[in-house]
Amino acid sequence: MKDSGDRQPLSEPLREASHAQSWKDVVLRLGVSVQQGLSMSEVEARQAQYGPNALKEAPRPGPLRRFFAQFADFLVLILIGAAAISAFLGEMVDATVIATIVVLNAIVSMIQEGKAEEALKSLEKLSAPMAKVIREGTLAVIEAKDIVPGDLVVLEAGDKVPADIRLVETHSLSCNESSLTGESVPVNKDADAVLPLDAVLAERVNMAYSGTVVTAGRGRGVVVCTGMNTEIGKIAGAIHSIAREKTPLQRNLERLGKTLGIAVLLICAGIFLLGVLRNEPPMEMFMVAVSLAVAAIPEGLPAVVTVVLAMGVERMAAQNAIIRRLPAVETLGSTTVICTDKTGTITQNNMVVVAAFAGNRLMATADVALGDTDGPGLDGIAVSQWDSDVVQLTISLAGAAMANDAMTSGDEGDQGFTGDPTEVALVEAAERAGIHKAVLDNGLPRVFEVPFDSSRKRMTTLHEMPDGRYLVWVKGAPEVVIPRCGFALVDEGGAEPYLRGRTVDAQTIASLVAGLENTRLAATDQVMARFRSADAFLAARGIRVIAVACKLIDRLVQDKQELESGLTLTGLLGMIDPPRPEAAEAVAKAKQAGVRPVLITGDNPVTALSIARMVGIADENTKAMSGSEISKISPDDLDRVLDEVGVYGRGAPEHKVAIVGAFRRLSLIHI
Repeated sequence: MKDSGDRQPLSEPLREASHAQSWKDVVLRLGVSVQQGLSMSEVEARQAQYGPNALKEAPRPGPLRRFFAQFADFLVLILIGAAAISAFLGEMVDATVIATIVVLNAIVSMIQEGKAEEALKSLEKLSAPMAKVIREGTLAVIEAKDIVPGDLVVLEAGDKVPADIRLVETHSLSCNESSLTGESVPVNKDADAVLPLDAVLAERVNMAYSGTVVTAGRGRGVVVCTGMNTEIGKIAGAIHSIAREKTPLQRNLERLGKTLGIAVLLICAGIFLLGVLRNEPPMEMFMVAVSLAVAAIPEGLPAVVTVVLAMGVERMAAQNAIIRRLPAVETLGSTTVICTDKTGTITQNNMVVVAAFAGNRLMATADVALGDTDGPGLDGIAVSQWDSDVVQLTISLAGAAMANDAMTSGDEGDQGFTGDPTEVALVEAAERAGIHKAVLDNGLPRVFEVPFDSSRKRMTTLHEMPDGRYLVWVKGAPEVVIPRCGFALVDEGGAEPYLRGRTVDAQTIASLVAGLENTRLAATDQVMARFRSADAFLAARGIRVIAVACKLIDRLVQDKQELESGLTLTGLLGMIDPPRPEAAEAVAKAKQAGVRPVLITGDNPVTALSIARMVGIADENTKAMSGSEISKISPDDLDRVLDEVGVYGRGAPEHKVAIVGAFRRLSLIHI
């Protein structure tokens, strides 16, 4: 290992290039052993060099600072001047009333902004509190803030990633990066991948980023960035660097105050001069002019504005919206463009099975609208309502639930499932159809498995049947499962396609699978073309498709090639992170109010455009643009395409800043 004294601070190009280098090169550059980790002397040197692994917080104003900040408004300054003049003239009642209004106005604003600050503090819990690292060959659990570049971090399912890490070893490792990229589906990681320099965050499968969560598998990696140098730190830095702008109301009130002040001064000066020209006593005319000036100042206006804005803040708080500064409430009423995220905002941040192709039927739930099936391969097949009593769908759901590692969680009566979101979605779809994973696992116990990994793109399980035979289930990406199928389960009128009233238990599934030889068809090009067309149809709408296949064997086999050949394709299951029930209505109301919603997400542009169409943000003419495309065009070109593009996918933080900047240049008020 290198001596820490020879180490130079990581330069920006090197930090950015970690995903574009092999892990061996990154480890060599950081001077760390992938077996022993860093020594304690190296850790201390790097802590002194790089500082703590924590996000810098912008200093929050205290109560006194918030209080005195309310007096920076121009109209308030005029009122303070009016109170001073009233006191000078001996009008103590007027002076007291004006001063009281100004002080109460400041107190109300200070208290309201204080509530917002406290609420925000409770939300700022994204950083991982603890982490597992290997130092001097020993595994230790330490506070995440003590991690340094070069630390060897161990990641397991359920861990929150404590820093930006270049992975050096992965075993079926996947991470939920929705908080950073907007991608609902966990990303399968591959330590051996070397990616292009311009690969966007969502495509960097050899990296694990601070604040994301490990959903499955395990792995190890070396820390390349900590604190404000992490991707989430860059976002925090960009937020802190944004200059606080005045709202339209503040600008209008300031303009009113200046106009009113100038007008009052001119009128009072004119009255004073006219009086003097008429030989009135100058002091008397001065007092008259000053009295008129005080009378002309609308001392009640700031109080009225503050009360109205405070009421708006309280109403927004009732809708779970936190507003830090009172004047920001008015901005909502002036908004012409809303730039919204997708995951968790428009969608539920929860994968759900919404479509299936089984029994020669293309079915969809009420969560999605798939549109027409015009096109090659699906002629004569209309989208029908979801019907879990269709035999082929029942078999597919059972297979998806059995070749599945999702686990039961929660108390009895309030049980759910935990694990990979894709697997949880499949099990939940089966449960809704009355197919219970626990029942099937007990009746058809798993005796062997070939786990899913990102290179195979499939999972295979072997289950013992009551008659002594074995049932093989394979689920995975259609492009790898379909070629391994010699047969397909379709409905050509040769068998009863429905399960009306039958209980779906292990015996039912066993008998249905045993009867497949009488109902399946050979996997001819014509038969499989329909499955491939259905896969393409769903994928074009941003739906992730899983193929399910099975076969019966007479003896226990553990050879992967033998298990995964000659399969019977039972069906395709499509899932998506569906829109929230209230999303379409909210979008419609925004449009009715003259506000244009724009979707900006780190998710795939195809998926983003599909979701945008479901909720009304986009129509058939709306275009989508990726983050890489934004990087290649000039700001002027971006300004010109704003009207045509309503969806931006694979957007990194810098792309979002560029889009918002373009709306600003066009003088559009946005949030």
